[in-house]
Amino acid sequence: MNAAAHAVISSPEGRIQSPEERYEQFRSLGIEARDRGLLHEAFEHLDHALDVAREIGDDELIDRAVCNRAAISISLGENVSTQLELRQILMGNRSLENSFLAAYNLARCHELAKEPKKSLFYGRIARDRANDLARPEWAYGALNQIANALAAESRFGEAAARYREAIASLPSDDPTSNLEARINLGYCLLMESQLPEGLGMLYRGLRDARVQNLTRLEMIARLDLALGTLEAQRPDLALRHVSRGLALAERSGDRDSIKNGLYLEGEIWSDLAEWDRAREVHARLQRRFYPGQPEVRLYLEAIDTRQLFNLRA
Repeated sequence: MNAAAHAVISSPEGRIQSPEERYEQFRSLGIEARDRGLLHEAFEHLDHALDVAREIGDDELIDRAVCNRAAISISLGENVSTQLELRQILMGNRSLENSFLAAYNLARCHELAKEPKKSLFYGRIARDRANDLARPEWAYGALNQIANALAAESRFGEAAARYREAIASLPSDDPTSNLEARINLGYCLLMESQLPEGLGMLYRGLRDARVQNLTRLEMIARLDLALGTLEAQRPDLALRHVSRGLALAERSGDRDSIKNGLYLEGEIWSDLAEWDRAREVHARLQRRFYPGQPEVRLYLEAIDTRQLFNLRA
């Protein structure tokens, strides 16, 4: 067991906390770090929470802790062992709640592995579990995930309909409750050539993400806005958005967002006719993500691939 999970953590009143309280403290710290975009820190806290759950010996709590940690490890690119753990939880079916979390995280796993059909399959299982539980906030997450899979297949019209369904599933006065779906819908509208509406939705999403200090969603909105403002023939503005989005992606360790940000930065410099800077960015992209494939850099320099590019694929 990790030494940190053995550490004695005292309450504000000075008493020694129970294992259940230590579990909840590590879990809360992990969620807080995740919402600030600090994925490595979040993983460490949630790994400690899993150690404490095993110390407690409650099988359902262990499954829940595995699912919580998996949500972070997936974003960090650790998919193979995570998929096995989640499938075991889903097949074990010890609780509807953990079955939902396992299916939802498997949908995310396959989304990041560029397997949208499998992502769609598990997303639909997650939606059904959420409906069985009468948990609209979980149904929202599953619908958002289903829409993500459709967007990854460039089925933007269908994806937009599912995002709208997700948004409608969470009637709330809180402007950030359905923020992720609104940002994703804004991107789909861009890709459906509805530029003014898409940009408006993304700017509102960016504002709400910044107000709530939700750096992961700010990162997504920034990169989407970089593409949108580039399409609106504002490369100077696009450069500011991509610079901020890339900084947030590097800080969080989100490899897909780093790759997308570098691609967009190269496209923006090309649009500004800053060819040396564009070549430099394309070279960085090739070295980091396609080592041993110099043809990738040459391809990016020779062809405008913007119409073929999908930030959600």
